[in-house]
Formats: sequence, C-alpha cells, structure tokens
Amino acid sequence: MQVKKLPPPLLRKERDSNMELLRIVAMFLVLVVHADFFSLGGPTKGDIEADAASAFTRMLFQGLSIVCVDVFVLLSGWYGIRPKKVGFLNFVFQCLFFLLGIYAVCILTGFSAFSRHGVMGCFLLIKWNWFIRAYLLLYLLAPMLNTYIDHATERQHRMMLLLFFLFQTIFSWLTNASVFFEHGYSTISFIGLYLLARYFSKYPTRFGTLSKKWLLACYLATALILALMYFGGRVYGISGLCSRLFYYDNPLVVFSSLSLVLCFSKLKFKSKMVNWLGASSFAVFLLHTNPNLCKPLFVPLVKQIYVSANGIECLACIFVFLVTIFVCAVLIDQVRLMCWRKQSLIQHIT
Repeated sequence: MQVKKLPPPLLRKERDSNMELLRIVAMFLVLVVHADFFSLGGPTKGDIEADAASAFTRMLFQGLSIVCVDVFVLLSGWYGIRPKKVGFLNFVFQCLFFLLGIYAVCILTGFSAFSRHGVMGCFLLIKWNWFIRAYLLLYLLAPMLNTYIDHATERQHRMMLLLFFLFQTIFSWLTNASVFFEHGYSTISFIGLYLLARYFSKYPTRFGTLSKKWLLACYLATALILALMYFGGRVYGISGLCSRLFYYDNPLVVFSSLSLVLCFSKLKFKSKMVNWLGASSFAVFLLHTNPNLCKPLFVPLVKQIYVSANGIECLACIFVFLVTIFVCAVLIDQVRLMCWRKQSLIQHIT
C-alpha cells in the first residue's frame, strides 16, 4: 500500500484575514437580519407611536445588517470562484451534514416528526433555504462568468454592469415586473454581484481608491438613510416604499454592500483565529436557518427575549443569544471538518 501525497484541499490554505473577518461579520449580520425584521416583523406606525426610539433602533439595525447576503456574494466575486470537484463536494457535504444531522437529532429527541416534507427539506427540495440553491447555481455558472471577465475589455465589463443594475433596479426593485429576479433572492442577482465584485477587484476606480474611513462612512450613511426612509414611510403611510427598502436588489443596499467590501479590502492584518472562524462561518447560516430550528425555535426565542426585556438589556440579551448560536455553529462544524478530512485521507491512502 502506497501513501499518496495529500491534495491541496487537505492542506490549510493561506487566506486574507481581512476578508475572512468580513465573512464572519456578514454571517453575524445574517443572524441580526433574522432576529430583527424576519422574527419580529417590520415596525409599524403603531410601534413608532408607542416607542419611536425603539422602533427606529430596529430600523437602523436592519439598515446596517441587510447587506449580509450581498456582501457574502461579493466576497465570492472579489477573488473569483474557481470550481473544482473537491470544493463543490465539500460545500455539498457541509450542507447535507447540517441538514441531515439536525433533522436526525430533532427526530430522535422528539422535537420533529419524521415526514416526507422533512426528508425533502434535507435535500433542498422545498422552498426553504433558497440561498443554498441560488449559490450552488452561481458556483456552477462561475466558469462561464470567469471566461467573460477574462476576455471582456474594461469598458465592456463596465457597460455590462451599468445595463444589468439599471435593468434590475427598474424591472425588479421598482416594479417587480421581472419576477425572476425575486428582489435579489435569486442566482441572476448573484451573477450581477459577482461581476460587480470582479470589476472592482480587477480595475482601479475612483470609488475604489477612497480611504477605508470614507468607505465605512458610505456604509453607515446608507444604513441611516434606509432607516430614515423606512421611518418616514411608516409615519406617512407609504407602505409600498417600506416594503421595497430592505430588498437585496435595492441599489442603495448594493452600494452599501460594495462600500463595506472595499473598506475591508484595505485592512491589512493576519490572524489564524480569524481565518479559523471564517472557514466555518457558513455553518452559522446552516444551523439557525435549518427548517427544523428556525421557525419552531429561533424565532420564538427571539420574540421571547424581545417581550421580556427592554432597551439596552434587550439588545444585550439578543446579542448574547446570537453570539451563542455563532459559537455553537462553529464548534459543530469542527465535527464536520474532521469527518471530511478523515474520509479524504482514507480515500488518498487506499
């Protein structure tokens, strides 16, 4: 029996800690989005009249965190997805590990009942977990997108982006006439974000050369503008505006997301801990959005905290709750990594 040399996927790759930190931030912001408007619903005019400060705080947190998905996709485009069989299988294995594993634990503990719908959920055959399917298709389309990026001129690439986001803004965000965009909850929107990140990563631009302080200011200012617009929309009864502000295809959300990515790209540091956390950060999404845990457990717990605490105490309790979920997800993912490395090692020894 001859021991073969281990392939690159089994070796620890050097990663940019600044972008891994942003990946961690993006995954935590996903938790915030799901703990805010997703769990509690958007603040109403009645909520504003009862406690304007509390309502506006929730709007501001939503404005700060709604960039989460766009940032995650932009990060994929920043470096470019280079599809490989082992990388694809690793991603699928991670998804199935959490989907099947959590479902099995829920059945064994009596928290969930065995059902056809539950089994279908484990294999992404229900409407839940749209992001995984949308990202998988982006992964599969990446070679074609990369070919375009490699052969297009800077002007062609820029014009493609201008036309794409103009089309998306008019026919998706403003009118929803092109329903296949799903307000950013779709692979086609991911394609636009992927091409946008590759452009700013590949070509120097005036916006891209701004200092990290200015870029951070753009992100914060946009979040504040979104919160103020939502607040005004609720006060003056402009429900149509409020319903569209926090969609992923909102050009303000795209601008805010890009500002944050460019800001973090200018940070220069190395941290093994950050790289370690970043490698397992997607597990945070897979844990708390699991169909057996999200609505039956995550949402009720957030609501319970919200009604049982006020002000700073409420924010602190929810923050601790979300950090706990993050840590648990990362620790669970270490088991998944050990299983993946073990089977890969056995495969390359035998």
